[in-house]
Amino acid sequence: MTIDKDTSTPIIAPGGMVTYTINVTNTDTATATNVSIWDTLPPTYFTYASTDSIVDTGTTRRANSA
Repeated sequence: MTIDKDTSTPIIAPGGMVTYTINVTNTDTATATNVSIWDTLPPTYFTYASTDSIVDTGTTRRANSA
């Protein structure tokens, strides 16, 4: 598997918005199952939005994608 994280806004001002994309590619011929991708961000600095559902446990936020 390869994971690439990219943003078009590498520097943001306080109160600004950053959008980034995480691309995960299965580089093997076998089907990947039960894969979890974690991206830990400081909770005091960010609010979160996702095109898919977000699970918030209070200590972590996980965006789920099909």
